[in-house]
Amino acid sequence: MREYLQVVLRSMIGKLQLERPTTGTTYPTVTDRDVENIIIPILLTETQQKIAELVRESHEARKRAKELLEKAKGKVEEMIEKGG
Repeated sequence: MREYLQVVLRSMIGKLQLERPTTGTTYPTVTDRDVENIIIPILLTETQQKIAELVRESHEARKRAKELLEKAKGKVEEMIEKGG
């Protein structure tokens, strides 16, 4: 599941594996060979699915929070324009 893979690669486990082999100075790069050698912990399918579900829920909550923030900003601007 791509969400599970995303979590692993952004975790300390993934970051430590990707920090060591980077090449380049200004813009570090990771080669195809480096990616082939990354060790991904294999969890039970149910656990991977739960992680993926939580990631999706997090994305939805973040999207909803942005929508609510924009709505609140609009209301505040409207109230300011009307003078309170």
